[in-house]
Amino acid sequence: MSANGNNGGSVKCPECGKIYSANMQSCPRCGAARLRGNRHAVRDSQRVPVIMGVIVFAFLTVATGVLLKYYSSAASAINKPTPSATAIKPPDMGTNDTLENETPVVSDSPLIPDTDPTLPPMIDKVEIRINNKPKEDVANNVGTKTEVTAYIRPQDFPDDPVWTSSDESVASVVPDANDPYKATIHATAVGNTTISLTCGGITYKMIFRVRKK
Repeated sequence: MSANGNNGGSVKCPECGKIYSANMQSCPRCGAARLRGNRHAVRDSQRVPVIMGVIVFAFLTVATGVLLKYYSSAASAINKPTPSATAIKPPDMGTNDTLENETPVVSDSPLIPDTDPTLPPMIDKVEIRINNKPKEDVANNVGTKTEVTAYIRPQDFPDDPVWTSSDESVASVVPDANDPYKATIHATAVGNTTISLTCGGITYKMIFRVRKK
């Protein structure tokens, strides 16, 4: 066998080392084609790694360029000052000397409570009076009339007082048509009843006793 792999009528495949007849055009084991002078052609399998290597190298080159450009842009954005950091300026409060020399303004006007003028005043007192004296227990004869007056404080309360009798068969109370603060109790039968005066949610009660004549 010669150094080139040719031994008379045989050749040696440089791919797989198979010795086969020189009359054959390719290796029967691996299929490598034989050229002139018993040389073998380069198989397609030998070209594939080279092509893949070129493709991988080109991809890595492009990817590296893109990454470098991205990181360069990100670094520039981080180092760039934000508008809010420079736009905010603290107010000028002046010097300590200016604040110390200022004289506080003191008003001589008394403090006025914040009240709603539309709200009605609160009722302080409700009484039934006879001859301008408060009464809680009154007695009178059948067939008599007793004049009573409502005392409301404050006097400018907007609501009118309401007069009632717990037993109108004994005595009824009739408000004055011209002045609701006045009323007349009519004693009609022997017995006891309660005359009530209500205003602003407050009720004053007076016992009224009716006797025989």
